[in-house]
Amino acid sequence: MTNLRQFAKVFSLSLGLGLGLSNCGTDTSSDVKVANGIEIPETTFPSVVLLYDQAGSICTGTFITEEIVLTAAHCSMSGDVNTRTGEVDLTLGIIEIEDAAEGKAKLVAQSTKIYRNPLWDSNGRNVNRYDLGVVYFPKGTARAVSDLTAGSARSGDEFTIVGYGLNQTNDLQDGSSAGIKRIGYNTVSSVSGGFIQFTGQTETTNGDGSDASSSSGDSGGPLFIDGELAGVTSGGGNSFGRARSLYIDIHSSTSKDFLGQFVNY
Repeated sequence: MTNLRQFAKVFSLSLGLGLGLSNCGTDTSSDVKVANGIEIPETTFPSVVLLYDQAGSICTGTFITEEIVLTAAHCSMSGDVNTRTGEVDLTLGIIEIEDAAEGKAKLVAQSTKIYRNPLWDSNGRNVNRYDLGVVYFPKGTARAVSDLTAGSARSGDEFTIVGYGLNQTNDLQDGSSAGIKRIGYNTVSSVSGGFIQFTGQTETTNGDGSDASSSSGDSGGPLFIDGELAGVTSGGGNSFGRARSLYIDIHSSTSKDFLGQFVNY
């Protein structure tokens, strides 16, 4: 399993930062993008945002309060973490793509604080059940806030995933399709060990959003059940012609130990 954080095409930000955005796509990173997803405007699922860091990697995140974006721990992996408090020495930004063909993007906001579960670091800094982080942004940044589900996902639950990652999982080094917001649909295969798991297509076929999977750049993105957030993209990989996706179950005991420090749910 690999993390799905990804290095993408180079975007020139309108504020003159000139940052190169990219999806890492390494064996230990978890950025992903929705394969066989449907492109949607920023006004759809407005709580879901595109994150970038100074190293030029992109992730997906979701506002769960007016100030807090929930994402994956590995989305802040380029910053050092305080192993006692979980605070990360890093700044993340929210950007919006203005012209994908021309590589133009604008900076919406910069983070004020970042925390990740330090157990993610002490357990190998790869795909593991501790892969959660929260990013604080100034009040007034969020266009919308998503509620968390009241309980864990179950096998057979139908869901929607949203992300800015690749629209295929076969070549994670090809970031040409990253940075575009997409949604996809699928059904939960299993919930165990702190993960929500499912399999889907490895590339876009009919593009109707069905049988979707996560890909590089989707890391940190949400899994919604009936419009409420139940999971966060951590990693995945291909096996026997199918893409396997792993999302952190926000209702596992390990998730509640971390996330419960920041929100009540």
